Amino acid sequence: MINFSNSYDRCNFKDFVQNLLPDDFQPAEDVISELAQNSNNFIQSAVKLGECKSLELEVFEVSHTSTHDARVGLSREAFKIIQNHSYCNRALFAFVPSDGSAQWRFSLLHFELDQKDDSARILKIPSNPRRYSFLLGKGGKVKTPWQFLIDEGKIKARKRNAKDYTAWDDLCYRFSVEVLTKEFYKELFEWYQWALTDEMRVTYPNDITTNNDDNSIQEHLIRLITRLMFVWFIKQKQLIPEDIFEEEFLKHYCPK
Repeated sequence: MINFSNSYDRCNFKDFVQNLLPDDFQPAEDVISELAQNSNNFIQSAVKLGECKSLELEVFEVSHTSTHDARVGLSREAFKIIQNHSYCNRALFAFVPSDGSAQWRFSLLHFELDQKDDSARILKIPSNPRRYSFLLGKGGKVKTPWQFLIDEGKIKARKRNAKDYTAWDDLCYRFSVEVLTKEFYKELFEWYQWALTDEMRVTYPNDITTNNDDNSIQEHLIRLITRLMFVWFIKQKQLIPEDIFEEEFLKHYCPK
């Protein structure tokens, strides 16, 4: 059983993919030896781990040297792998840092196929490329990927919200940014409601301008949530020093 909180392990990942994808998934372990190399590439090696014909999808593992999670550059090179080394225009990728980092990404990439007006054949040129990802490993938020990739079971055709979903629709749904965003705000709102219950009953220190009536508490709680979200955003974007989030640093520079 895969543990999304652990570092990447190929054997565990292959077992996980085998259980996630439809039964016609065929595992493999084919090294892409023709991978173009230059000093500007992030991706250093790639291995095809299998193919699912019913989804017209392949699975790859890539090792990369990106130290700042350069997702745009990695995506561009990953799309080239699909374009040059796959008969499909859909793929699942495990993006694994080559420096042994404990974090890795599991991504769904797909693009449409364009056809030139003056050509009788379809040219495999990426159009409208899209990538959706889960950050896994140490420090990753694994509750949501576990819910959508493990608890939901195998990818298959099913009904969702009274609509018929193909197996491909089901896979896209699992990675959907919109779905994940709704889930995040649903949990956030549930926490907000819990914080206002009689059991929890959030209060704030009173001063001349602050009251603890219901409307004031709701307003201050919303301000607290939005400010925490903003601080987390600038932290994730590395716009402020990481040290200021360390307890020992704060004890030293902000004594009571």
